[in-house]
Amino acid sequence: MRLFKGFIIGLALLALGACTATQQSLQAAADSNILNYTVGKPYAQIAAQNTTSFEGMMGREKAYGNLIHLSQLSNGDRLYRHGQAYAAHSTSTDFLLMGGGSTRYDYRLFYFRVGQDGVIKDYANGVVTAQQVECVNYVGGIFQSCTDTAMLSSDISQMDAQVRTSAGMPLSAWD
Repeated sequence: MRLFKGFIIGLALLALGACTATQQSLQAAADSNILNYTVGKPYAQIAAQNTTSFEGMMGREKAYGNLIHLSQLSNGDRLYRHGQAYAAHSTSTDFLLMGGGSTRYDYRLFYFRVGQDGVIKDYANGVVTAQQVECVNYVGGIFQSCTDTAMLSSDISQMDAQVRTSAGMPLSAWD
């Protein structure tokens, strides 16, 4: 009976992990469909687009997130890397007057390969878990201390490994 319970719990944990991976895969596929229309358009126009959310209407949230890194490819094209938080997963525990919790953020990554004329030649996209905020609460949540354990732009190579070009190739195919 214990073996059966262990098997069921293990199966449930495996299914939960698969749901997260599937969610990220579906998000990346949906983003790829949206990005198709950016090819051939001026990068400045695309980068300036706001989202359709309230924050976007107020000019505070860009459709493809904020620019997090810019580099130049060996052929002279520029690589603009954008990132946008899209999901948060929170956990918390409370005990008497003290508690704690953490929030993990998933980011949508949008990369644009831009020619010397300023026009988007190709795109790459993906999803990465890149930031976790951990907090400790004291006196029933009146006092709180939080720590960022990782920042979005902390490891560009890790993010580069998560994106795929419009042709499904790794980012290194552009160089």
